[in-house]
Amino acid sequence: MAALVADFSLLEGRFTAQEAKKVLHLLTDAKLRYHTERIITSSNDEEILQSKSRIQALKMLQQRINDFIDSETRDGRYITLHSVIQMEVLESEGAAVYS
Repeated sequence: MAALVADFSLLEGRFTAQEAKKVLHLLTDAKLRYHTERIITSSNDEEILQSKSRIQALKMLQQRINDFIDSETRDGRYITLHSVIQMEVLESEGAAVYS
């Protein structure tokens, strides 16, 4: 059976530098909270290590976002953000993988 795929527009718009930073940090903060909660509630060492690694990657991503926005918007330029969430429904094949 073929996988079912659906796309959802999560973010679409023109933002000032500060607005873009806020929106993107709110999104990454949600992922940070998810992985922090996963560490607290999981008894699986592999899941805990994956979440710790993902937290570090997300923190680095936040810094890269800040650096990029700061370097490219010094003259008051705007930022257009586009984000699509693509969901794919698959047959169950074992343990879930989170990112």
